[in-house]
Amino acid sequence: GLVLVEAMHYRFHPVAQEIIRLVENDSLGEITDIESSFKIPWPMPLRSDIRYNNGGRNPELAGGSLMDAGCYAVNVLRLVANGKEPTVESSSIKEAYHGVDEKAEARLVFENGMTGKIKCA
Repeated sequence: GLVLVEAMHYRFHPVAQEIIRLVENDSLGEITDIESSFKIPWPMPLRSDIRYNNGGRNPELAGGSLMDAGCYAVNVLRLVANGKEPTVESSSIKEAYHGVDEKAEARLVFENGMTGKIKCA
């Protein structure tokens, strides 16, 4: 077989594979709450950086920390929750430009009752 992967290649890393094994085998017991943070330690990128929507001049591009780094924080929560779709209980952002976040936080609830929090910047 052919494997097609879009950006979330970390799931094939041995550490991620071990996390999956531990969760599937119930070795960790019932997981009730998890926090995931992905912050890139740098000064705010230049206004010309495409990940930040070229200074907010093209709103159709969206962008920001949630799309650049936060997607990994959400994805690892879903990994532990066996792929279940969460509901957003609360969220907050700090905008860099209109419609483009510099940092974001969200509290999530999964259908099995597990809760999670993500932070990204």
